[in-house]
Amino acid sequence: MVFSLAWPQLTRFAAQALGNEADAQDAAQLGLEKIFAQVSSYDRERSAMAWCLAVVSWECRTMLRRRHRRREEPIESAASAHAPGPDPEEEALDAATLTALREAFAQLPSADRDTLEEAFVCEANGPRTPALRKRKERALDRLRSLWRAIHGD
Repeated sequence: MVFSLAWPQLTRFAAQALGNEADAQDAAQLGLEKIFAQVSSYDRERSAMAWCLAVVSWECRTMLRRRHRRREEPIESAASAHAPGPDPEEEALDAATLTALREAFAQLPSADRDTLEEAFVCEANGPRTPALRKRKERALDRLRSLWRAIHGD
């Protein structure tokens, strides 16, 4: 049930981030593997979809870094000139959501912004300290509160 609910949104998110359908499915699959492996550590007071998207976003970042290190270009980028473009309505909604998220992020205190950036870099490069995990958790809670205050639940 979780898979059937999350899979379409996770693959759509990954495709948007990676620009390649095959890589997007790989990232979503790897993300779901990590989600299922770490489900016991999930905090029920947090948004499940936000947690899933965060895990998949890390997989996307890992793929992008790997692609950059290898100086690879996605196969679909050459074929994309002939493929139909994404739905303009979805693009507008995604852009509006991203703009709203950037605005909420900008309203965070600079210490919270720095903490989140540090946490994301540390997660990609190795283990995090318990203090950083706690600071990240608090910063994300403040970001969620700001989001809810601005946009509702």
